[in-house]
Amino acid sequence: MEPTMPRGVRDTNPIQTITKKSIISVIEEAFKRFGFYPIETPAIENLEMLNAKAYGEENQKEIYTLTGESTGLRFDFTVPLARYIAMNKNVNLPFKRYQIGNVWRKEEPQKMRYREFMQMDADIVGGKEILADSEVIAAAANAMQELQINCTIFINSRLILEAIISHFGIKKDDSTKAIRVIDKIRKLERADIVSQLTQFGIDARLADELMEFISKNDTNEEKLKRISQEIPETASEIGKMSMLLECIRKYEIKLQVKFDPSLARGLDYYTSFVWEFISESENSKVPTLVSGGRYDKLIEAYSGKSIPATGISIGVDRVVDILYNGDKSYFSSNRVYLAYLSQDDYEYSLGVATKLRAEGVYVDMNTTDRNLAKQLEYANALDFSNVIIIGKIEREKKVMKVKNLVSGKEDILSLEEAIKLLKVK
Repeated sequence: MEPTMPRGVRDTNPIQTITKKSIISVIEEAFKRFGFYPIETPAIENLEMLNAKAYGEENQKEIYTLTGESTGLRFDFTVPLARYIAMNKNVNLPFKRYQIGNVWRKEEPQKMRYREFMQMDADIVGGKEILADSEVIAAAANAMQELQINCTIFINSRLILEAIISHFGIKKDDSTKAIRVIDKIRKLERADIVSQLTQFGIDARLADELMEFISKNDTNEEKLKRISQEIPETASEIGKMSMLLECIRKYEIKLQVKFDPSLARGLDYYTSFVWEFISESENSKVPTLVSGGRYDKLIEAYSGKSIPATGISIGVDRVVDILYNGDKSYFSSNRVYLAYLSQDDYEYSLGVATKLRAEGVYVDMNTTDRNLAKQLEYANALDFSNVIIIGKIEREKKVMKVKNLVSGKEDILSLEEAIKLLKVK
C-alpha cells in the first residue's frame, strides 16, 4: 500500500522542526517578559462549548466532531480559555495567560492554510479596555521583532465598521453576514465583494461607495477624522481608537500600525477592537501571521458573568513557512559526531559521549557496524562540522581525535580540552 496523508496536514523534517522550536522559544520568551503565564487545555472539548452561540454558526461547520460522542477538536484557544475561566471562578483577575498547541479546522486547505496547525495565544481576562489591548498587541509585536519579521499591524473596531455599513444602508440583522464578506477584502476582487454586498438590500452603487469609503488610503489621523465627520455616531468609538493607537505608540514598537476600517475578523465573538499582523517579507498574498481582538461577551456565554477579555493569536506554522530556509547550522555548529573504529573502542567512546553530554555538548554517537569511512560519510551528509574519532591509540591514551570536516584540521585533545572546544555557547 502506498502511504498517504490527509489533506491539510503535513510532516516536518528535522531542520524544519528545529526552526519551529526556535520560533516557539522566541515567542514564548516574549510572552513571559510581558507577564503572561502558561496554561494547558484539552484538545477535545464538549460540543456544547464549541457550538456556543457567541462562537458563530459559520465556524461551527469547521469543527471536527468525534463520531459517537458529543465532543470535538478545539477550533482555537479562545473558547477553551473562556470555558476555563467559567470553571475556575476563583482565578485572580486580570488573568494573563499564554498557550501553545495545535488546533484543527475543517476548511479548504490552501497555501499556508492548514487543517491542523499550531497557535500561540496570549490573552488578558479582566483587564481594562485599551490598556489590556495595547499590552497584548505589544507582546506580539515584540515577538515579531525578535524574529526579524517585518509586519504591518492593522487595527479596527467592529463597532466602527458596524456603524459604517449601517450608514450605507445595510440592516442590523444582516451586519454579521456583511462583515464576513468585507473581511475577505484582501482575498477577493472589489467587484466580487460589491456583488456579494448587494445581497443585503443595497444597490451596487452604494456598495461600491461603501468599499471606496473603507478602502481609502489615508493616514490614520485622516481616516479617523473623515469617519467621525461623515458618520457622527462613530465619535465615541473613534475616540477610543485614537487612544488605543496612542497607547500602542508608547510601547516604542518598530512595526508600522495602521487603522483599517475594512478589517473585520471572521469570528462572531469579537465585540470591538480587532487586529491583524500582515507580513511584508514575501508579498501581499502572505496570509495573516497574528490576529486577535476584544471579546467581552464570550465568557458570559459560558458562565453568565460578564468579564471583559482581549487577546492575540500567532500562527506558528505560517511564521515557520516565512522564516524556514533550509539552514542546517544546527547540525554543523551545535553538534558533534562521535565515530569509533571497532567494537573494542565502544565502551570508552560511550564514556566520552556521556561526559560530553553532561557538559552540554550535543553528541550523535555511531550506533551501527559501519567502518570509519562510512561513518565519516554519514557525518558529512548531515553537515556536521566536527567529528570525534576514537580508535585503539586514543582509547589507550585516554584522548580523542577531533577533526573539523570543513577545514580538515585534526587535533588530539583530552576530555577537558574537547569540552572547551565543543561546548554549546
